[in-house]
Amino acid sequence: DLVLCSEDRAEDDPEAAQPLLPDAPTVQVGRCAQPPALDGKPDDACWREAIVCTDFLRVRSRDRAEQNTSVRFCYDDTRLYALFECEESILGVAQQRRHEFRASEKTRDGRVYKDSACLLLLDPAGDGKQLYEVGVNGLGTVLDALCEAPSYWTSRDLGWTADVKTGVQTGDGTWSVELSIPFEALGTAAPKPGTSWQVVPGRIAAARKESSSWSASDVGFHAPGQMGRLVFADAAPGLALRTPARWQSGGNAVTAEVMTA
Repeated sequence: DLVLCSEDRAEDDPEAAQPLLPDAPTVQVGRCAQPPALDGKPDDACWREAIVCTDFLRVRSRDRAEQNTSVRFCYDDTRLYALFECEESILGVAQQRRHEFRASEKTRDGRVYKDSACLLLLDPAGDGKQLYEVGVNGLGTVLDALCEAPSYWTSRDLGWTADVKTGVQTGDGTWSVELSIPFEALGTAAPKPGTSWQVVPGRIAAARKESSSWSASDVGFHAPGQMGRLVFADAAPGLALRTPARWQSGGNAVTAEVMTA
């Protein structure tokens, strides 16, 4: 079963925050028959068959981000694949503001997060002791690191390097990132159906200085209030989930749209 939820972060006392729903945001990840082309375009069959995780929340807020981000996942025998799709109004042709879109870092493990970027923090063991970090900016430049508890940020080891493959596409009012990570680099074999990982998918919109994530965070990506979960399966239904603009205590409507070819 698919469970989508968020946490209720008390505005006056973040430490006292309680979940709005009884579990972390969770998505089923299906095995793909054919991997994506990794060209940054969301037109592969595997993405039509994947659940769309959308409506990212601003970091240190329970409000939806100003412009929407979505992420999808799939996997095969050797790699995990992710597709981020990012609405970005300054990339609109009519706006004539494309020069404001920050994408300048070209060095591996450089200042990728000073640019507009998408990132994943992955915890295959699910125990919070160690996270694998992969970030990609608008040029396709990769930052990868190994993070250790209790302080994921200060412990980041940029010496960890994975064979990360990426594809980036910039369009009229949007940009997207496809990436793949080999399971071998994550210290695991291909997950069996039913296996669960912890995950933090995030986005940095540098031009408007906004950070957002799929799972709620009161501090930052590397200090998540609650990580999301990937649950691996043989197949996943193609769904897009629509959530409220702001999570409220007591009840929230979540709708699902079936994706078609």
